[in-house]
Amino acid sequence: MDGLAAFQQNSLGFFHELPRYLPGARYLQEDGLFVGVTGWNLSAFNNAFIRNERQVTPDHVERIREIFAADELPFSVMVYSRERIPMCDGLLKEHGYFDIFTDQVMICEGPLLPRNGNSGVDIHAVGNADEQADFLEVVVNAFELPSSLPVEIFNDLLHIPLFHPMIGYLGDAPVGSGMLLCCQDIAAVYNVGTITAMRNRGIGTAMVTALHQCALADGFNATVLASTPTGYSLYQQLGYRLDGYQVTYAPAEYLNGP
Repeated sequence: MDGLAAFQQNSLGFFHELPRYLPGARYLQEDGLFVGVTGWNLSAFNNAFIRNERQVTPDHVERIREIFAADELPFSVMVYSRERIPMCDGLLKEHGYFDIFTDQVMICEGPLLPRNGNSGVDIHAVGNADEQADFLEVVVNAFELPSSLPVEIFNDLLHIPLFHPMIGYLGDAPVGSGMLLCCQDIAAVYNVGTITAMRNRGIGTAMVTALHQCALADGFNATVLASTPTGYSLYQQLGYRLDGYQVTYAPAEYLNGP
């Protein structure tokens, strides 16, 4: 399976299906562009996807601004490329965009490679309201989210059936989080995090293993993900291979938020 193409298909598929679950969400497709809008006032959740880095034009770049200006929403631009620096990088920067994240897109087909996780951590699907609150607590801590971020966004995500969140406990303490996004016949791993006080104790390994095994049990042949540089070595040791890059650009006015 082409991991880069699968991850892109999963991402676009999320926005394609989101209007069924989220009032105000919509998407549109134009020549060379796919645009997904949640309506949330955060650039990370309103995305323009450039379908082909080799065919993007100045008109495409300007059109993106027009679309989001009509809704007065912040946005970011996503490019999927085999190379760390996409071919359209120069064009985007000429028009006032800056690359803010470059994540490695990875895939693991079949079982993971054996690696010891923390056998004491209890990982299971998020169920009741208390577990949902614990999941949000872990995400905020693990990813050091700013207090200004409206955490209720994650509450909305938890109630969308495309997402399958999992929570990890040591005793009664929530220590780890993870989530599968299952759409377009692809399972993608998101939000794998460990609270700062419990890192480097095998919790992340246990969470990724649980998520991947859940996907295989549900009939998927693989999982895909976008890894930060920090998580890359863990995923590689578990058997994920690098297939490309997800490069996120933002216009200058949104570099510091929202």
